[in-house]
Amino acid sequence: MVDWKIRNFCKDDIDHFLDWRKLVARRVKTKEYFYWEYFNGPWGPADTTIADHNGMIVGQYSTLPYEVYYFGEKMKASLSFDTGTHPDYRRQGIFKTIGTYHFEEQGKKGYNFSTGFPNENFWPGGKKFNWHALCPIPLLENNLASELKTIKNTQFEIIEIERFGKEFEGFSDNYKDTIPIYLNRTIKYLNWRYVEKPSLENPRHKYNYQKYKISDKKGEIISYIVTKLYTEKNQSFLHLVDFLAPNEKQIYTTILNFLGNIARSQFINTISLFLNQYHPFSQFLKSFGFQYVDTNRVYIVRLNNDALDKDVLENEKNHFFTMGDSDVI
Repeated sequence: MVDWKIRNFCKDDIDHFLDWRKLVARRVKTKEYFYWEYFNGPWGPADTTIADHNGMIVGQYSTLPYEVYYFGEKMKASLSFDTGTHPDYRRQGIFKTIGTYHFEEQGKKGYNFSTGFPNENFWPGGKKFNWHALCPIPLLENNLASELKTIKNTQFEIIEIERFGKEFEGFSDNYKDTIPIYLNRTIKYLNWRYVEKPSLENPRHKYNYQKYKISDKKGEIISYIVTKLYTEKNQSFLHLVDFLAPNEKQIYTTILNFLGNIARSQFINTISLFLNQYHPFSQFLKSFGFQYVDTNRVYIVRLNNDALDKDVLENEKNHFFTMGDSDVI
């Protein structure tokens, strides 16, 4: 077993960091993407722990700082997004060691809990340092999207936007009394995530997000949605990537009508989204033929200190998340 040590990522690592990511990751990141993800986040730069062997990176664990609402209170949390162990240094305990150290430090820094959207390859290792599998990723899907028939609703207007402007100031706050645990979707976050995000190197799917605001007849913003359209193996998909909407049938009908119209006009077969089975919109969508399908990913949470009640955090009913909350869409 070789002698490696734990340390924090530093600026001197940048020049060879991208080569390291190519070695251990399927998705190759450009320097532009790297800076966007690691340094330009709305709540500060990523926190990265390194396993170092004679100046060479042989292991990594990274989290992005997030601000969340936790039962009406704003607090610090984080998203696990980049992990890896050098192929020649596996089976030496690197993953568990740096992961345990990383989250102990997260807890000390006030990041009360962390979330993640790993595939099934990560999960056996993640259990070793106290990750909890909250649920399989709840992917709702309708494979007959172009045939959707819904009730027409003319109460609201949907307008495409280029950026999220000042009119969205405080919009996310409106849900702090109705959604127990959710990411604070500030203007800065929404633009960072859906407007400023660059492409990966030779991406399988480009990040072309369509952004819309939903207003009432008085012009007051009621909701927003973010969609993404792509084609793979001659099949077209429409993701509802992100949304916040009040629990009102009229709003749900408006959103579904809009998605159905896009599907018909673009000859799209499938509409899909991540949505907790307990959310009222999921029950609405199921009445129109949406069904949950299996994925190879799970939604995980980890309590990093003793500031929160573990049983409350690990209750699936308390969490709201969309595709946009993850690092994979």
